[in-house]
Amino acid sequence: MKWTKKIYNRVLDLFEDNTYNEIADKLRDEFGIDKSGNAVKKAYQRYTKNPELLENNGGFGDKRNVVTKKPKILLFDIETLPMEAYVWGLWDQTIGLNMIKHDWSVLSWSAKWYGEDEIFYEDVRKQKNLRDDSKVLVNMHKLLDEADIVVGHNSDQFDVKKLNARFILNGMQPPSGYKRLDTKKLAKRHFGFTSNKLAYLTDKLCKKYKKLSHGKFPGFSLWEQCLERNMEAFDEMEEYNRYDVLSLEELFSIMLPWESSQLFHVYGNEIETRCTCGSTEFKKSGFHYTGTGKYQKHKCKQCGSEYRDRENLLSKEDKKKLKGRSSR
Repeated sequence: MKWTKKIYNRVLDLFEDNTYNEIADKLRDEFGIDKSGNAVKKAYQRYTKNPELLENNGGFGDKRNVVTKKPKILLFDIETLPMEAYVWGLWDQTIGLNMIKHDWSVLSWSAKWYGEDEIFYEDVRKQKNLRDDSKVLVNMHKLLDEADIVVGHNSDQFDVKKLNARFILNGMQPPSGYKRLDTKKLAKRHFGFTSNKLAYLTDKLCKKYKKLSHGKFPGFSLWEQCLERNMEAFDEMEEYNRYDVLSLEELFSIMLPWESSQLFHVYGNEIETRCTCGSTEFKKSGFHYTGTGKYQKHKCKQCGSEYRDRENLLSKEDKKKLKGRSSR
């Protein structure tokens, strides 16, 4: 069943106040359409960018001639408030659950869409209870719900899991699925730097934005003063958080060519192969060999990123001979 213009307009009506999963549930109830939240997201993005397609074929079940040049990439960073607990000493402490006075929570977050200027930021400074992060999580959840790819530094181990924990504790549904890219993991996978910390990497690699060091409130005192509702500390936390995202974006741009150049290409149905840097110009760069295959490699003329064709250039006879040898 095609999704008609009427259904698409209903998606637009629901978009501001609902996640993609919630929209999918409402469409199922109202129109009997069994679509996932991810399918709703892709349809929304596709036809918001190309509204003429709705006018041409009357619905958005037909993907012909649709071109999505790049995915929506969200760069983000969160800061959390520390736990408070009763302890008996400074070293080798085992803290029981009944010794925790206040659990950790989200203090602030910053995010931006890759390649766009606007930086989003929220913190809990206006909350009566600073540890009530339910309101500041709403817009962060919506951004994740809209993203195709989410980028952070050490985000697989920290930011994503911490947010998921706070989402579920606040009774929120999971955001629509997205691919994750962690610049710390990219650093470990491709390079042998002295340190893989964001401060070190941005200092050595970035020209415009580098991770900020603390100013008036060094180290833990910044978090301590935020807990004391010091507005100067919150202002410094905001600048610190925003710069983390700006430096992260620059670092991601520098590291991106070392990943697969077809990363962006798979998000559209373009005939031309498009590199992660946006270029469509490639040159042949030798071959990739496996035990039973030979594949043409291509290198981007703009950033040097490389990909290989899926077509095996060996003949059936050669593949059969090699397969026979490898099984001995």
